[in-house]
Amino acid sequence: MERAQRFLRVAVLKNAGQDISSRGQWRLDISANSVSHERCVLAVEHFSSYHTERGRPPEMAKKKEIPSAVEAFSWNEAASAVKGLVMGAGQVEIRSETLFGTLTSSSNDISHDVHVANGLPNRISGTRLGTFKGSYRKLLKETGLNTSQKAAVEAALCRKVTLWQGPPGTGKTKTLVQFVRIHCRSGQGKVLACADSNIAVDNLLEGLLSEGLAAVRIGQPVKVKEELRAVTLEARVSVHPLLKRAIEIKQMAKTRRQNKNKDTPGSLWEEATELEGRACREVISRADVVAATCIGAGDPVLDGLRFTACVIDEATQATEPATLIPLLRSGADCFVLVGDPAQLPPTVVSKEAVKCGLEVSLFEHMQACGLTPMLLDSQYRMHPALARFSSRNFYEGKLFSQPLPAERMAPKGYDWPNVEKPLAFVNCSNSKELMRHDSSWQNEVEALQVVKTVKDLVSGGDIEGGCAGIGIIAPYSAQVKLLQDLFLTQSEDFSKLEIKSVDGFQGREKEVIVFCTVRSNDHGALGFVANPRRMNVAITRARRGLVVVGNASTLESSCHWNLWLKEIREQGLFAPHSH
Repeated sequence: MERAQRFLRVAVLKNAGQDISSRGQWRLDISANSVSHERCVLAVEHFSSYHTERGRPPEMAKKKEIPSAVEAFSWNEAASAVKGLVMGAGQVEIRSETLFGTLTSSSNDISHDVHVANGLPNRISGTRLGTFKGSYRKLLKETGLNTSQKAAVEAALCRKVTLWQGPPGTGKTKTLVQFVRIHCRSGQGKVLACADSNIAVDNLLEGLLSEGLAAVRIGQPVKVKEELRAVTLEARVSVHPLLKRAIEIKQMAKTRRQNKNKDTPGSLWEEATELEGRACREVISRADVVAATCIGAGDPVLDGLRFTACVIDEATQATEPATLIPLLRSGADCFVLVGDPAQLPPTVVSKEAVKCGLEVSLFEHMQACGLTPMLLDSQYRMHPALARFSSRNFYEGKLFSQPLPAERMAPKGYDWPNVEKPLAFVNCSNSKELMRHDSSWQNEVEALQVVKTVKDLVSGGDIEGGCAGIGIIAPYSAQVKLLQDLFLTQSEDFSKLEIKSVDGFQGREKEVIVFCTVRSNDHGALGFVANPRRMNVAITRARRGLVVVGNASTLESSCHWNLWLKEIREQGLFAPHSH
């Protein structure tokens, strides 16, 4: 359930818990979970098998031809029937483009209504477009979305495949929730809502529930926010009348077995299992939305269920095989992939796998095929001074700031070089990096500077939530542990202070962020601190103030950090080093 510096929290089933507590010591062995791997491999096999020599029609295989969209559609339909999958138009669209490259060049379209936008034909059926002019438009007016958000929703309601790029603070999850609401309220059918992480799924689920949608969460309840566990499949099924009957039948079977009664205990157990399955199917059938992680979408409980739309948040953080799982599971005609190629990529540990392309998400794959994402262009999180660099260098200057400077005043207590621009760089030129035994880096001088900075910020007394409103980002686990230990030794209570890696703050925000860059050497070695996507995430988490602690001469070896430091110098935002 939870891993901290000094403890592990482990959850076990209630029945097993009684057995464990009655015995002595237990040993905990950590081994690989093969479920994710197996589901990804199966998804890749299903997705790619349709264009293999054996899977193609004989005449195409002989000529080595690339099929047109219509040809691909027809034999994909046949192949899917063999595989037992129900293929939706959205899936055919994605597969045709990524495997055959037919959509950008083919004039032989499946439907006659073609809306060419962003360089890729996005097919619209006449019936669906007609519906949009009526009920869709009315529902869209009620959302309170801005112009770019409305344009993204409108495009997704019309197209079979849509990409949304959501820079930091642009409300991509809120916009996605509104798309799902309109889709469901207009009677278009059931939606499969997914994301790469459990946290992102929970955030999406909270938004869906706040809109009054009937949603059910697939996945292990222990990995779901406590306040959302009541809408998990297990919780919903636990109060279903059929499950109560199933429990009674199982108890009857146990009693017969204990009494050595050979009269059909096995058939009773099968009956109970069937009732449990029916209870699950009934709960899911009543839901407008089924929410799960991309891997969780491969749960057998969804076998045979058809969705009309599938939305995937954090799509640029999910590996392509993981994204294929909900794509193939849903059978949907409409797909919306939401993410930001300028933020964190999928987490891939294997360097060999990275070289082979596993770090490229399906979102980026589709983008490379010619589908330009719809950009959400208004950020509501940061002080304009904090968003300026990111907008210019990662979003071609197209990201606009909605908050006024007066709405994001610099926190008191800290000696900002310019209170009108709550941004500072502390140059620890005398710091020294140290590589730990696990190849992770530490920097004690920078860590002490971070402690001093946080104390100053807390002393100002105007940060909402005190320590809880401050986040500390360090790119290496060793530095995270060092900072945690340092704050534990302070006389003040810093228990609510969050200290995490860049990955731990993806998709999140704090009133103030202190970013400790760690690397400090004479040869300009930065490792993944130089990664522009990680940099972009780190400097865009703060609402009211950002303090970056590092060694300027080392950071300047990176072109992006060099540009950032140049702007900081020009604006006079270097802060004094306190240690």
